[in-house]
Amino acid sequence: MLATERQNKIMQLLRENKIVKIADIVEIFDVSYETVRRDIKNLEKNKMIRRVYGGILANEEEEVKSTDEEVISSDMDTYEKSLIGEKAASLVEEGDTILIGMGQTLWEVAKQIKNKRNITVLTNSVYVINELIDSSVNLYILGGHINSRARGAFGQVTCQSLKNYYVDKAFVGAGGVSLEGGVTDWNAEATELAVAMVEQARQTILVAQSRKFGKKAFSATFDLNCVNIAVTDSDLPEEYVVGLRERGIELLLAEKTVDKME
Repeated sequence: MLATERQNKIMQLLRENKIVKIADIVEIFDVSYETVRRDIKNLEKNKMIRRVYGGILANEEEEVKSTDEEVISSDMDTYEKSLIGEKAASLVEEGDTILIGMGQTLWEVAKQIKNKRNITVLTNSVYVINELIDSSVNLYILGGHINSRARGAFGQVTCQSLKNYYVDKAFVGAGGVSLEGGVTDWNAEATELAVAMVEQARQTILVAQSRKFGKKAFSATFDLNCVNIAVTDSDLPEEYVVGLRERGIELLLAEKTVDKME
């Protein structure tokens, strides 16, 4: 990986996590501390980051830029995710045992199944747990180390805990989806858990916004041939509509209503 590409990915991590530890950068990119120090020095030189104890933080201008972009798109972004979540939740049937992974779009799935009867949910997401804790859903929590930034459990203990269960459907997200590279994510631990989820499920349901398609995140997760159903919004490029269907993947598109978009 070129230094410029790695530095761009470091900035992406900062936008997602605010603060990133140097040790985590070394592990994620599988490079030496010296290489990471050079990357940090270059990002500092360009006034993109500042150092904090044990890690780095995006500088104020970069944070403002990111925040402005998020504010502009936040309403539509939330709307898209809720539509996708509703469409994905329609796949949950009475008597199902399902896995729900992490991410806001998957959280939207949880919101839509609160009133469904006779279903069992396994999850590693604190948000999903909070959403379903007072519902009629039979809820199981996957144990392990809690990542405070991501609000969920990851690691070997979580993966080992998952091996005790088999489910009808696994609802998984993605950092990126490409026809040649399959499903990818930014977090290596999340990748490991997603693979375990696929292995324990009769059906794998990929739930992601259309903007994730055509992108590759840092860590390879699983091939598209592991996906049974893909749920996304109606802005999915035609290339992916055709490509997914050619691979035998059932495609569900959440349509946006005109009045909501205006």
